[in-house]
Amino acid sequence: MEHAIPRIDISALFGQDPAARSAVDDAILAAALNADPSLYEHAMDARVVLASPATLLAVLRTCAYAWQQDALAGNARELFEVGRELYGRLATLGTHTAKLGRTLQRSVEDYNAMVGTLERRVLVTARRMNDLDLTGTVLGGFQASRAPTLSLSAPPAQLGKQTTVSWTLTDPDTSRSQLQLQVAYSPDNGVNWVPVAVDVAGTKDSVTFDSTQIKKSAGTGLIRVFVSDGVNTVYQQIAGLSATQGAY
Repeated sequence: MEHAIPRIDISALFGQDPAARSAVDDAILAAALNADPSLYEHAMDARVVLASPATLLAVLRTCAYAWQQDALAGNARELFEVGRELYGRLATLGTHTAKLGRTLQRSVEDYNAMVGTLERRVLVTARRMNDLDLTGTVLGGFQASRAPTLSLSAPPAQLGKQTTVSWTLTDPDTSRSQLQLQVAYSPDNGVNWVPVAVDVAGTKDSVTFDSTQIKKSAGTGLIRVFVSDGVNTVYQQIAGLSATQGAY
């Protein structure tokens, strides 16, 4: 006499989420389906997938791989967000640095103008008192601080993977070993700046940076080189550059 396999309320065992139920072996699963061909439909209605041990193992491995890929995708998204945030902060820092350079340059210009007025309008009259023997103290002079002279050799308008910027540098007051240079790049005609080389020794005549790590540009790229002697800061720039191999 044949005995039918009793129906069990599978949904009560596994809830509403899909689940995989494994039989002891393939023969038992085949016998159960032979006894009750509607068992598969009943299981699917209960959101349960009947599987042999071999099929269940494949499903588990697939799930493990999917979870692993999801974790990697999450890490990639987080890395992208961190990189974008870092770029934004570097751009802000570059903008502030350029603004500070302009402010220092204006301060030096104002100092030199004051020294010129002092020499031409004040000290020249005060020295006449010494000429008339009214004082035995000789007034010294003031010398305006002279800025370095910088000229750039333009790189190719189409930047490659590596970009080299060369320059000629002189300073009438300061030795080159005491000078310091900074190099910055702007992808948008000077709206945002990113430092590409900092604390470059004044004894160097060029610097090379990785163009694949900067933002892409098409004819709107700028490279600006700053040089400072500690008092004066001057810069020269190259415009109209394209960086088609940039990072983003």
